[in-house]
Amino acid sequence: MKTGDDTFDDIYISKETGKVVGVMYEDVDYKLVPIKQEEEK
Repeated sequence: MKTGDDTFDDIYISKETGKVVGVMYEDVDYKLVPIKQEEEK
């Protein structure tokens, strides 16, 4: 998937949620993970 912005080489989007789940930058894959704001008990 290509966009007009060249910041990332490729963007991975979840088919279930339609949200971005990862990117590729300079031939390295990065997985985006949510940051927990509150502690889980």
